[in-house]
This record gives sequence, structure tokens and C-alpha cells, in this order.
Amino acid sequence: MRPILAAAGVAALALSPHPAQAQEFGCHSVPRFHVNAIEQKHDAGTLFAVKVRKPGDKSACKVTQTSADFVVGANGDPLWFEALTPRYLIMTRSTGPQGDVVIFDLDRRSYALDAPADEVAVSATGATFWERKETATRKNCPQLAKYKADGLGAVVTAETKFDFASGVVTATGQRRCDPTQ
Repeated sequence: MRPILAAAGVAALALSPHPAQAQEFGCHSVPRFHVNAIEQKHDAGTLFAVKVRKPGDKSACKVTQTSADFVVGANGDPLWFEALTPRYLIMTRSTGPQGDVVIFDLDRRSYALDAPADEVAVSATGATFWERKETATRKNCPQLAKYKADGLGAVVTAETKFDFASGVVTATGQRRCDPTQ
């Protein structure tokens, strides 16, 4: 099971300058980019074909890997679409219960964040997620005995926010103990 995007006001987020959110595969557009999420044929995950739009470009989003200015992802890398903002492509990486939050800076054509985390929620100002930080112990995880009795492990996570305006990652100060498989 891969992490689920839990964002309120999805319809409002589709308007620029807010993030666009849609189904995993298919084309997504913001004023400066067309991004086509293409299912990998022989592996789990998605490749993202990106075309830079010129000012005033009103073309339909029909970018392919061949016509793209660049491609995000690689065969064998299980990336999944979460949201698109005017500057960032927000993805998750997972083939199982725990995954990563991956944020790609479309302007710089580089990864801005790749963190072991789950439960990403995208808003107009940033992406908030629970980042795995430390091994759970009886001292920092009161639920540890219950999780172990249920055949699970545990990890301490910290609520973390990636700010779209600054590109800065900040812990909110909230921590919790989460079960793991």
C-alpha cells in the first residue's frame, strides 16, 4: 500500500498558483510546465515527461518522452504522482507500506527533497509529511509493546514541512510513534 495524499480543498488547489492534483497517470499542466505522468511498462512506478511552456502557451498537454525537454525518474524507480505546483513536482516513492516523499524542482531540474516519509499533504504553501527519524524504544514510544505484539515494528516520526516559497524544510515540532511492517 502506498501513502495516500490527504489534502483538503483539492478543487481549489488546481488553480494557479496552487498545486494541481489529479490521477496518477496522464498529463498535468501549470503555467510554465506540462508534465505527463507515464506508467512504466516493465516496472512499478511512473516516468514524468516535462515540457517547458513558453509565455502565453495555451497548447494542450501532449508531451511524450521523446518530445520532453527532460524526464524525471528512471526505469525501476517506483515514483508516484502526488501534486504539481508552478515550480515543484511532488511524488512518493514506494512499493510497500513505508515510502519516501520526493520533491523535484522543475526550475532547477534537480531533486529538492528525497526523505523517508509518509502521509504527504499538499497545500498552496507547502508539502507536509511525517518523516521517519529514529528507532522506537519503550522510552520514546509508549505503543511499542502493542505494535510488537501485533507483529509490527515502530519508528518515531516528525511532522515536517517543505515550504514552496523558500524551498526550506522545517520540522513543526510534532512527533509521534508509527507502526511499521
